Amino acid sequence: FWLTVFCFLLGVASYFVPWATVILWGARLIVWITLGPWMKIVGICFGREQRNDGGCCSCTSNSDHHITKEGKECTQERRWKKVSKLLKCSQIEREKCTKLYDTKSLLFGKYRVKVPRRIIDRHVDTPLTLSFAAKFEKKIETSRAVQSFVKEQSTNI
Repeated sequence: FWLTVFCFLLGVASYFVPWATVILWGARLIVWITLGPWMKIVGICFGREQRNDGGCCSCTSNSDHHITKEGKECTQERRWKKVSKLLKCSQIEREKCTKLYDTKSLLFGKYRVKVPRRIIDRHVDTPLTLSFAAKFEKKIETSRAVQSFVKEQSTNI
């Protein structure tokens, strides 16, 4: 009995709660807590260390120039290692692009299209001040044979 009374009173009380506002602000609060500005600090403390070379394939360091013959050989070895790394990274990127292209083709088939990334309009369509819109009614002209066939079918039903 008391359980039924409690559930009934809870139902009556929850009828007057503005649930749309409660859900909206609850979702906003959860998103703000989980994705707030302090996530930058969390990324710095617990995230991976950022590379100074700008990612996988950048080679911008020119500070390893030496005057001695041994130093030049060392510099050439470093450059060769960087070039090897660059070639490997470019090969991996090409393979990833090919994989992505093939996967999209497999998933979407003939409906896969390439959408242009920039506006390619040849001219701007600006309507004139005197232009207006009107409903277009297409009148279907049917032959007498078709009309008689339709009448026969409607009378047979």
